[in-house]
Amino acid sequence: MRGRTRTACGLALAVAALAGATACGGGDGDGSGAGDDARGACTAERVGGSLTMGTFSPPNGFDPVRVAGGGVSGETELAAVYDTLVRYDQDSGEFVPQVAESLEPNADFTEWTLTLRSGVTFGNGDPLTTEAVRASVERHRDPANRSTASYRAATVRRMRIVDDLTMVFELDRPWATFPYLLAERPGMVVNPAVLAERGAEGLNTDPTGAGVGPYEAARYAPGEEIVLEARDDYWGGPVCIEEIRFVAIPGAQATYEAFQQGEVDVAFLREPLVVEQARSEGVNEFTDLVDLGQMVLVNNGVRGSRPATADVRVRRAVALAIDPEQVDQRVNEGTGLPTRAVIHPDSRYATGVEPPEPDPERAADLVEEVRAEGEWDGTIRLLCDNSPARIESAIALEAQLEAVGFEVDADHDLDTQDLISRVIVDADYDLACWGDNINQSSPWATLGRYRSDAANNFAGYADPEMDAALDALRAAPADEQREALAAVEEIWHETVPSVPLAATEQVIVWNDRVHGLAFNQTAVVVFADAYVEG
Repeated sequence: MRGRTRTACGLALAVAALAGATACGGGDGDGSGAGDDARGACTAERVGGSLTMGTFSPPNGFDPVRVAGGGVSGETELAAVYDTLVRYDQDSGEFVPQVAESLEPNADFTEWTLTLRSGVTFGNGDPLTTEAVRASVERHRDPANRSTASYRAATVRRMRIVDDLTMVFELDRPWATFPYLLAERPGMVVNPAVLAERGAEGLNTDPTGAGVGPYEAARYAPGEEIVLEARDDYWGGPVCIEEIRFVAIPGAQATYEAFQQGEVDVAFLREPLVVEQARSEGVNEFTDLVDLGQMVLVNNGVRGSRPATADVRVRRAVALAIDPEQVDQRVNEGTGLPTRAVIHPDSRYATGVEPPEPDPERAADLVEEVRAEGEWDGTIRLLCDNSPARIESAIALEAQLEAVGFEVDADHDLDTQDLISRVIVDADYDLACWGDNINQSSPWATLGRYRSDAANNFAGYADPEMDAALDALRAAPADEQREALAAVEEIWHETVPSVPLAATEQVIVWNDRVHGLAFNQTAVVVFADAYVEG
């Protein structure tokens, strides 16, 4: 059965235009949340116990500027330590205050006034102030830190401090869903004193005292586990679950088997076959549909590189060679959500734009045309991680690409963090198995990385018409998002920044002893008000 998410404490954001999607992309209105008695679930009488969560992939530390982010890569763990200023409420489809007391825009969404709650303290007892907020956002704005949220943080032109609890974010252009930024890693405020004392390397392995969240890190064993222990002075009241252990088990099937056997209490699942199995067994479930959850990321010439895929003809050949439905049949036995569209037809913001059909003959002609010019021998590199589903996907993609004349050099022996490093840090790839994970709380927050000047444009894509379309999407309130996304989709299929494969359901399951879970955007689990029985 599906439960309901708890309603966040505090004042609702005064932004009626921000009404967004429910957690289920199809908008079935069932809430897709958690905890059967989630409102005010944790009370002093329920304090005690522990749980284990099976995650998708482990974070590479506790520094918010270093973690790739989202529920797939460490943001749940970080949210437990740092909390977030704002949270996207999956039931209402609106942003609501978390650590913040309020966040209010001006008329054209170019300025946002943040007011902090009074009395919130970091784990070492220091008070949370707007100066600390400013310093944390600046870290994501600093190109030297290579934060994957940098292009979103760069929307902030200036931060004006009014007093210790009030500040104004002045943006470079309108952003109607700006609260997204403060619901993710830039909204995880790091204690400047702890950072200064410990340095970035020290903070990354030991964030003790650095966050205002309900937990402190007790153990960080890379590749093995992360253990968090509850604070006894959390601003939000008692923290019931005294210890949370996070383990990354390769592959959704193995993760779900651990869940079935009682080795984990909460599990993150992304593979359609396993999701179908879990649903057939009637487990407690939260579902978040994300567009571009599965895709082939294409190197368009990032950081001045000149791969064959910098030629739009090669990119078009890749797109025309790939049939997402065939990939889904091999990988998921037809249970996934394959699509050639950027925005899936089941998505809340489905555009109605029809992508080009697969055309192997035309793809082969384009490959031969470029090879005949004598500067490229047809070789193309494909990187994928080593999860079972991704290996199968890599095999299917390799076969389709080779069928039209590509010579594919495939490597699917990378763990998730190695793949992220090869793509984001080293820019050492032609094609990569990837997921952009467009969240319906703010589609621009992901698609904005395809703007030519985005610091986080690790595809190296640039097109002036797309820049203009993305600016319009960013400024669009909820009721204008579909039209703005249609313009983006049209340009996408002409210029081929990357190749869509499928939308993805990110699913959290939990056993009957767990109550009161809540969820943020990008399938981040919030444990602040949760408790366990038995």
